[in-house]
Amino acid sequence: MMRRLACLRGLLPRSGSVSSAVLRVFLVSTFCSLAVIAMTDFLDEQPERPAGWLEPLSRLLNAALATFNGGPELSYDRARSLQLYRLLLTLCLAVAICFFIGSRNRWKSWGAALRRVYEDSGCLHGRELGKAIMFGYAQMILGLLGAICLLVWDDYKFGSSEDVMYAEQWTYLRISIVTSLAFAFACYAAAFRTCSLA
Repeated sequence: MMRRLACLRGLLPRSGSVSSAVLRVFLVSTFCSLAVIAMTDFLDEQPERPAGWLEPLSRLLNAALATFNGGPELSYDRARSLQLYRLLLTLCLAVAICFFIGSRNRWKSWGAALRRVYEDSGCLHGRELGKAIMFGYAQMILGLLGAICLLVWDDYKFGSSEDVMYAEQWTYLRISIVTSLAFAFACYAAAFRTCSLA
């Protein structure tokens, strides 16, 4: 039994690494997204307004959804789906931003680890090492911008596509995946930046 647990522990990223931070962002944003999707489904199935302990939660969720206008040209179901998509996008981005700000004390250690990888390879020295680090930084910034554009493009294409990517609410979990990817790019960019300043 202990051997199996040791094998499973080997699958998890080392604590304090970029991978463990990305895994945390993914788990938290996925859990929050699932909770909001489940609550929205439950409230949509209720024939009348829920009473008791669900009423304040229902009001809060409906107020949050109403904040993200779905557009007058869309049907009620499509407008509600777009509102849910925008709410989940905002929620996942807020989680990623909070984790990114909270990871500031790790950036130097991540940068030092990246520098060690480059130095241990033995291929790069001096000016070449600096160029490779700046190239990595630029690539991470491009990846971050690409992930953000993908999230915005999904919102832009929402009303004009009947694709399965927009028809079912469970497909909105791609938001947490792309947000985690954007978070990873941002963390590596910060690591490359601190690495280049060292």
